Amino acid sequence: MRLRNPFIRYPGGFLGVCFLWGTFLLLFGFMVTYHLSSHHPTDLSNSEDPVELERQLRRRIEGLQEERAVLGDMPVAGRVHWLAQTVEHMKDSHEKLVANISVLLSKVRRLEQENIQLRRQGRLPAQAVSVPDTNRNDGKKDAIVKGSELQGKVAAQSKDDADNGDCSGPFSDRFPHCEGKMKWMRNFWKSDNCYAEHGVDGSDCSFQAYLSEVENWCPMVKSYQPGKAAVEETVSHERTSINSDLQPLLVLLQDEKLAWVRKRISLMWPDWQMAANILATKVNSSFSSNTVKRIFLHLGLISDNAGFKIAETAFHGGPLGELVQWADLIASLYLVGHKLTISFELQHIQRQFRQTKLSACPVKNSDNEFDIIFIDIVGLRQFKKAVGGRFDQFRCQFRILDSFGTEPEFNLRGYKRPGSTGDWGQAWGNWNLNLRQFWTMFPHSPDNSFLGFVVDHKEANGNKVEKRRQSLVYGKELDMWKDSRAFLDVIQQYTEVHATIGTTKTGKVDPSLVPAYVTNHGVLDRDGIQQLLQQTKVFIGLGFPYEGPAPLEALANGCFFLNPKFTPPLNRLNTKFFKEKPTLRALTSQHPYAEVFVGRPHVYTVDINDASAVKQAMEEISALTVWFCCSMFTQ
Repeated sequence: MRLRNPFIRYPGGFLGVCFLWGTFLLLFGFMVTYHLSSHHPTDLSNSEDPVELERQLRRRIEGLQEERAVLGDMPVAGRVHWLAQTVEHMKDSHEKLVANISVLLSKVRRLEQENIQLRRQGRLPAQAVSVPDTNRNDGKKDAIVKGSELQGKVAAQSKDDADNGDCSGPFSDRFPHCEGKMKWMRNFWKSDNCYAEHGVDGSDCSFQAYLSEVENWCPMVKSYQPGKAAVEETVSHERTSINSDLQPLLVLLQDEKLAWVRKRISLMWPDWQMAANILATKVNSSFSSNTVKRIFLHLGLISDNAGFKIAETAFHGGPLGELVQWADLIASLYLVGHKLTISFELQHIQRQFRQTKLSACPVKNSDNEFDIIFIDIVGLRQFKKAVGGRFDQFRCQFRILDSFGTEPEFNLRGYKRPGSTGDWGQAWGNWNLNLRQFWTMFPHSPDNSFLGFVVDHKEANGNKVEKRRQSLVYGKELDMWKDSRAFLDVIQQYTEVHATIGTTKTGKVDPSLVPAYVTNHGVLDRDGIQQLLQQTKVFIGLGFPYEGPAPLEALANGCFFLNPKFTPPLNRLNTKFFKEKPTLRALTSQHPYAEVFVGRPHVYTVDINDASAVKQAMEEISALTVWFCCSMFTQ
């Protein structure tokens, strides 16, 4: 019986075209609209008039109270309130005010510095965010409110908000702090030369232009000269072209921690070149019309600080999913002609993004030489630690490789899905970014962007594959084999059972976990695993790892996939692995993508603890003839 997979769109083609094309579209078609702002430093005048000093002081306190209102009851806010009361009691005695004014001023300055620090740490939002009414419950449709739509309402500045007047207000309700910031600029725009460098000249329209184009407090000014106050940028006129010389990239990847990434790119380079040539033909002139981007890539997951030991175990059976995606991203960006800087330790960020001067305004390109920053969640935490209060100035440049995805309630402070209960604050979320800045391994949600990876396989050229009566178990680490004996005993009745377990220094595996009938090949190189997959008929899942790339690689080499079903589905509420993941997704199987988007006859999703269901699946598979069918993420 010869079967054709209805999901095959392109039977043939070359490795990597889809990944290259997707990266090309994401890189140049995706525009991040989410902007945050920096805090304005302040300075009291040198007037010796106590009445004037009191007036300035009270104006300062009112401003601090307005900003701190968004935090609720916090200790520092209480101190601000106490300070305001102290000033109120001192009104009746100017003599007493003059005697104590220096003490009060020092306290105010300290509070202001604490405000600045809180904002830089992300604990004090630049603007209050309006959140949907969480008491509403309009059913399932409201339960999947798109976080990107919510953020768009907060961050985007529509044309309708632009100001056609004389910049004196009143301003749109969507910019509740604009009038207060305009008032601050009128009094203190000379407190830092950076305002003048951004085009501020003392006029209301220059204030509003700065507060809209450089920061995000006010609506745009239609009548103002476009771009006069915008952050200066060095525009690159260099155009992209196919970069087929691998050697410079290998120099960038020469560190031992990047050895696995380097090896994957080197082995697949002929396929990458072929795919790039096809892409260049498809997009024709539009390819060379794109400018070269300066891109910083930080692989935080392999840093010493992360403690995962992913780089150290990559050649010994360790997890490879994230490294696969990083290797493919690096190869595609380099191949289409962009300039890359690759990093993986905290000190690399500190050296690369060191601050060359102190300024109250956002940094210019002299301090930030990159157009885009690719990073993972671990790296994002390291980046925030390295740059401190300047973190917000880089927000729009981040593209985060996030395997399992990030949902709105774990990203936007104050937002909760209708009907949701509990406090979701945890280590991996609360970044207040645009949800489309999170790039996933599989297409989990329309909230995030789908990046994918390249499925490595050998071309079958349409020929029928000679398969052996053998299965290959998906489990390179011994821990994955726990409690699997009864299940594997059933599989052994229908096929030989093979494995690629990373062994210990003795070269042996634990017989209490791995049955004696299993043939273990150890960790294989690329050619070895490809050859084994082409001989194998059934690829056997044990339940872990979740959502890895290996099942698609097996399908691309003509294997059936026995996909363990989860009852009940696994999520952060019932599974330790997902406890701190910034998503409420529930996995119905080890590989939901293969379950839903491929399905039978190539993917059998069964309860591996149900012997009768496993027997039925194996009997059906035994009766089927296999050919190369599912070259996903490659065509």
